[in-house]
Parts: sequence; C-alpha cells; structure tokens
Amino acid sequence: IGLFNIHSSKKIEEIKVYNLNAQIVLQVDKLEGTQIDLSTLPEGLYLLELITNDQELIHQKVVIEK
Repeated sequence: IGLFNIHSSKKIEEIKVYNLNAQIVLQVDKLEGTQIDLSTLPEGLYLLELITNDQELIHQKVVIEK
C-alpha cells in the first residue's frame, strides 16, 4: 500500500512530489526501479513532477486515499 508505479519510455532522473501549497513533500533524486513509496504522505491531492534524462518535465496528479 502506498507504492506508486512509474511507467515511462524515458529514464526518470528526478521526482518531486508537491502538495497543494506548492511545497515539496518528497523528492527522489535517482529513481531505483519503477516505484516510489508515497505511504508516508497523508490523504490528499498531490502533483508529481518527473524529470527525464533529457530534462523533459512530466506532470501527474495523484490522489492518496487511506
């Protein structure tokens, strides 16, 4: 529970998770594997910012419900 799967054809270099106040609540500098653990975050809406190896930004909304 709390694991978020990352599927991308490009290598993900960095992941930032923002809350609705635009604060970074989690940052992963080097993604090992294809999952990140979001179980420590409280319920709510978050924005994931994925940065690829060619510096492309990918944004994804995530809702955490427990």
